[in-house]
Amino acid sequence: MLDIANLKRAFQPRLIAETLANLPPVPTVLTSVVFSQKETHPFPYVGIEEIREETGSVPLVRYGENPVELDSTDRVVTLVEPEPITLRKTIRPREIAGLQALTGQNLKVYTQGIIDRFRRRMLSTTAALCGQSINGRLQHPIKTDVGTDVYEFQYGTVKTYTPADTWNGTNPKPLKDLDAMTTELMKNGVAGPYVVLAGENAYRALLEYLETKEGVVIANYTKVDEQAKVPYVEYFGFKIYKVADQYKAADGTVKPVIDPNAVYVLGELPWKLKFLSLDDIEYGPIAMPMLVKVVKDPMGKSLSIIAESKPFPLPKTHAIIKAVVVG
Repeated sequence: MLDIANLKRAFQPRLIAETLANLPPVPTVLTSVVFSQKETHPFPYVGIEEIREETGSVPLVRYGENPVELDSTDRVVTLVEPEPITLRKTIRPREIAGLQALTGQNLKVYTQGIIDRFRRRMLSTTAALCGQSINGRLQHPIKTDVGTDVYEFQYGTVKTYTPADTWNGTNPKPLKDLDAMTTELMKNGVAGPYVVLAGENAYRALLEYLETKEGVVIANYTKVDEQAKVPYVEYFGFKIYKVADQYKAADGTVKPVIDPNAVYVLGELPWKLKFLSLDDIEYGPIAMPMLVKVVKDPMGKSLSIIAESKPFPLPKTHAIIKAVVVG
């Protein structure tokens, strides 16, 4: 008979929390600079008023239907429950005997390795959701009883700015553009601190401009954020971070999390990244960034180690302005 009690004990929430606390951080621009204010949430849902307070707008949600304004007169919704991210590792029959023999430090090393791999994959997906939300919405595929669907949440519309010329054009003026974008936020009452996110092509165009038009040695302008541990270019007081993260869309294609040809000026940082409570039959509602469980299949011939997380970024859409700077 397959006995997994030992393995299940190794993935108790308390031990998972201890492991996550002791693992070294994995810095990304989106989760370490922009959404660096992380919170666990006691409920699996978040209130509309709390979302409105952070984003500055009324959100819309779509799940198997057209977007619906959540406080519209024909449908009153006061709570939103995003879908969780779920990852699975299947343990084949030939591995099970070895796992049953693991005890003590060997078992601890094994479980820490599993948690770390899940954590890194969750972080990649979370960063993708954070990047999507900067455009005013997030969207990710979910599994259902009959296949797959797409969960979409629309936070609101972000401001836009149109430069007189692109940064890879004949007369680029990146400093003037960034100053105009920041000034537009200020006029709308958006306070600092401000940072600039640049998509891959926009960032490259900026570096080429600095090197060819201004004769700048880029190494002299490149710094490392002491707290977030990620590099950025400082240009006349603007901190410009490159974001080249990608994610897999519902149709299987790989897409950039932000527009590669655009720059975004963001204000009122840092923003919140909430990890909503996870519902679990065994443990009940549990507020933690990631839950890992061992599940035996009904026939008792295989195991699955399942990780679940419910990240929910709260971008301040009123504090975002976007400009497409590469043609």
